[in-house]
Amino acid sequence: MSSRKTTLNWRHSRDRLVLEGEYLDRQASTLGTSGSAVALRAQYDWTDRLKVSLEHQESMSGDSLTQSAAGVEYTFKEKLLLSGRVVVSADGEAFQGGASWDTAFGRLYAQRQMLGPESSDDTANTVLGAEAPFGAGGTVYSEYQWDRSGDQRGLRSITGIRRDWSVTDGLSLLLSGEQTTLQALDGSEGELSALIGGASFDRNGIKFNTRNEWRQQRGIKSFDQFTTINTGEVKLRPAFTVLGEYRQSKSEDLLLPDQSTRFQEASLGFAIRPIDHDRWNVLFKFSSLDSDATPTQIDPLYDDSTADLLSTDWSVQLHQRIEWVGKQAFKRKLTELDGLSAIETNTSLSIQRLNFDIPRNFSLGAEYRRLHQKEADDVRAGWLGEVMWDGFEHVGIGVGYNFTEFSSDLRFDSDYSEYGWFLRVQGKY
Repeated sequence: MSSRKTTLNWRHSRDRLVLEGEYLDRQASTLGTSGSAVALRAQYDWTDRLKVSLEHQESMSGDSLTQSAAGVEYTFKEKLLLSGRVVVSADGEAFQGGASWDTAFGRLYAQRQMLGPESSDDTANTVLGAEAPFGAGGTVYSEYQWDRSGDQRGLRSITGIRRDWSVTDGLSLLLSGEQTTLQALDGSEGELSALIGGASFDRNGIKFNTRNEWRQQRGIKSFDQFTTINTGEVKLRPAFTVLGEYRQSKSEDLLLPDQSTRFQEASLGFAIRPIDHDRWNVLFKFSSLDSDATPTQIDPLYDDSTADLLSTDWSVQLHQRIEWVGKQAFKRKLTELDGLSAIETNTSLSIQRLNFDIPRNFSLGAEYRRLHQKEADDVRAGWLGEVMWDGFEHVGIGVGYNFTEFSSDLRFDSDYSEYGWFLRVQGKY
């Protein structure tokens, strides 16, 4: 399965109050796993021992779940923490209670979760676990989970280890491993192994991050999965930066080989941002994509295809209160069909936007989009309007309505979730 996940987080604390916000967008090639949502959380330390919290998650598109929650935590003699939480959603209510005990050797914890009486699903989950420090920046843990979902019963045992190293100034490493054993009451068993390795480097104008995951499942289902995400940038001069990115994901179904999937994306960019005035910025980017879909993916986000994309993004400060933002992108795509020659399509996207600053850190945005598909001689166009607030130093929040049905990212062909209201959280630096 190929996927793309974007997460933005915001946190503000003052005295005894903590406010947190998160925006999550997930696009995946498997139907029913895509969507976006925004979540808000408020926590208030009533006393040094008692904490209360309120949470709400609102689905913006796709299959994300809308739900609200309330929780309470009480610390007893600085070692024992008791907690309770209730979640309310369209599917009913869920209750969760737990306890954790900090000892000289590590932390012990227990948790019980079950659905409310109005739910038609007889589901419950019990967790017992322990974790302990492992060197500097390391953790080793073991956990048992008793699952009950409808007529399904089973035991899940998990053992894992995680370690972070700060090798030298600017360089850090990550290594994590986990082994899971599944035992069902019908006698069936399964195993899931995972290994994660990563590195981060930031020094002298050079930044690089890599994260690699290997997963293996054996039992009723047999999968081998691998994902790698690599990003880097090099500052040639203060105003010139070279950007690079490489992503690959592969899933092999050993029992059903025709259900195996693969996705690969490589991109190279060049950014110009004059630091003496910052009145204009421009980004040139070239990307190459290659993906394989399964026969069951009727409406895949990625199909059997290769594509080359060339895009230019820019912003120009026309006036103290007026900004012009634009994007021009071109995509050449070759789609493979069984028994037929590859089909070539050429698509272009143009976006022109004006942002107008108004008092109290607010601004208004008006955007025109035009998508042209050459071979079908199909042209789609429309407008987007947005109200933005820039009251925070590094974060902007916008709410608007999209009157178009196509994405502003030509890497993806899906358009089911573009039309309508949207919430945008933008990081600034």
